[in-house]
Amino acid sequence: VLLAVLTIIGLFPGAMIYAYAGGKQKKLSIRYTPGVLSEAMDRLEKYEPYGSVDQKYMWEDFQFGRRDRIGTCADYVKGVIRGMPVEFCEFEIQCESTTTDSNGKRKKEIDTTFTGLMALCRHGFNIPNNVTMTQFSRYFRELKTESVEFTRAWSIKEDSGLAAFIMLAPQYMEGLMATIREKGMRMGLQFRTDGVLVIVLQGANFFEVDEAEKAEELKEKIRKEIKDIGDIMENVGALTETEIEAVR
Repeated sequence: VLLAVLTIIGLFPGAMIYAYAGGKQKKLSIRYTPGVLSEAMDRLEKYEPYGSVDQKYMWEDFQFGRRDRIGTCADYVKGVIRGMPVEFCEFEIQCESTTTDSNGKRKKEIDTTFTGLMALCRHGFNIPNNVTMTQFSRYFRELKTESVEFTRAWSIKEDSGLAAFIMLAPQYMEGLMATIREKGMRMGLQFRTDGVLVIVLQGANFFEVDEAEKAEELKEKIRKEIKDIGDIMENVGALTETEIEAVR
C-alpha cells in the first residue's frame, strides 16, 4: 500500500505538468489558428476549436473498424480553399466493451479505434449511386478495376450498379495514386448522389505542435496543412464555387 501511495505521489506532478502543457498547446493553437487560416485560405467563414461537421457522415461505412460511438471532434473549419468550398474537422471513432474483474464487478471501457480528419466538399460526377473508396480495410464484396495497382491500394463499394466505372477513368486513378504517394496518407472517399464529396484522412492531427512556445512553427504547420488539403481536394475532383454555380 505504501509503495502504491508513493508511486501515485510520484506520478501526480508529471500528470499535472503533462495536462498543463497540453492545455497550453491548445490555447496557443486557438490563439493563432484563426489568423493563420484567414491568411492561408481564400476565405475563412468559421473556426470552432471543439466543433464538428455533420456527424451523420462519420457513420458511413469507410471500414473504420468496430464502432459504437463518435468520440471527440475538434478544430472545425468552414471556408474556401483555392476557390473550393469546404468544411472539415478532426474526429474519433470509438467502441465500448465491458470487462469483469475477479470479484465479479463489471467495468465499461472505451477504446478509440480510428482517428482522422473528415472534410466535406462538392464533386461534379453525375452518378446514380453512392460510391465509397477506402484504404483502411477491405470490403467483403468489393469492385475491381482494370488496374491491379489501384485495386490493391483501394477497396471500392457501391450501393448498386456500376457508377464507380463512370468516375474511374485511367487518368483519374493515376491522379489518386500519385496523391497518396505524395502525401503519405491513408484515405477514404465517398462520392454521394447529392453531390457531397466526403474525404477522410487517417491519423491527421492538424493545428497542434509538440512545444507550445513555438508559435512560428505552429503557423508554418497550419499553412502546410491547408496546402495539403487543397492539393487533395483538387486531385480528387472537388468543385470550385464557380463550377458549383455552373452545374446548378
